[in-house]
Amino acid sequence: MSAEPLLEVRDLKTQFFTEEGVVRAVDGISFDVYEGEIVGIVGESGAGKSVAAQSLLRLVESPGEIVAGEVRFRGEPIVEFEEAEEGGALVPTDRMLSDEEMRERIRGREIAIIFQDPMESLNPVYTVGGQLSEFIELNRDLSSAEARELAVETLREVGIPEAENRFDEYPHQFSGGMRQRVLIAMALACEPSLIIADEPTTALDVTVEAQILDLVNDLQERYDTSFIWVTHDMGVVAEISDRVNVMYLGEVVEQAGVDDLFHDSRHPYTEALLSSLPRPDQTVEELNPIEGVMPEAINPPSGCRFHPRCPEAREVCARHAPAPKAVDESESGPHRSACFRNDVFEVGYEESAPLEVEVGAGFSVGETDAAGAEMEGEE
Repeated sequence: MSAEPLLEVRDLKTQFFTEEGVVRAVDGISFDVYEGEIVGIVGESGAGKSVAAQSLLRLVESPGEIVAGEVRFRGEPIVEFEEAEEGGALVPTDRMLSDEEMRERIRGREIAIIFQDPMESLNPVYTVGGQLSEFIELNRDLSSAEARELAVETLREVGIPEAENRFDEYPHQFSGGMRQRVLIAMALACEPSLIIADEPTTALDVTVEAQILDLVNDLQERYDTSFIWVTHDMGVVAEISDRVNVMYLGEVVEQAGVDDLFHDSRHPYTEALLSSLPRPDQTVEELNPIEGVMPEAINPPSGCRFHPRCPEAREVCARHAPAPKAVDESESGPHRSACFRNDVFEVGYEESAPLEVEVGAGFSVGETDAAGAEMEGEE
């Protein structure tokens, strides 16, 4: 692991302004990505994973807006805010990369993204090869002939059989797995330093998914490309990730190396995710699903956002909001958790009275106290 992160994310916040209120989809997440590593972002649907991925490249569309935080790529500010001279509101700084710089220098060339649904990402009225070669031509400053040659080679590299013949075929003539390989080829074609994969195997069967994961591991080792792998599948996380960020309702609640996360998890939500999955190293009579449903980000619970579903919640969990704090160290870096059960918080968790958690199809929760006593964690 290099000394300086390739990508730094600090207190990133993205909100959607709707008629019903403000949806706090990403609410103060922080993490790093180093060169040559695969960092997982995992959580249930609605946790804010995809919005976080799109925010890193400033792809969030109205009514969504990035409202605070920093994102730096090789030290350059993709997202950066400062207080305005009048009123104190947060505004983008002049140092932040412009939209033109993002299009011409960052997106595709330095940071590529693979979206969930290949049919939505590939235009059905253009050939697969035409779309890939055009992308290469625009981002690599190559001639049409050179772009075509590189496109065919890249398709071959990601396992498309008879790549030269299939170059002129349309997306509907490819299977789901093959379309996903085309998107991976498109992401790799410009040799970016970082690829953001937003649940790229969700719609694929497990056999094709395994092939895609093997392909990613092979390409990552060959090119030393960094990945951010967004998924709800803990099995995928275990297969390919070096370090993992667990998200719940817009926040990162646990960060750890993949081995530490699976064998020494420090947050009840992570434990619940793991308990709800079948594991080859354990024999159980039945799986334990997570009780209840995730609240909407328009009206998050007070205190720890997981406490309405947490079997170990206590009164202190409903009153205060813990930020991730280092609870252990390992070769993969600090293990952070946002749970008062960990002794480093010293908030009297054991002395606090247990909460009676009632969950079902839904539940009523209060807004986070604005004056609130948010417990600051370590950087």
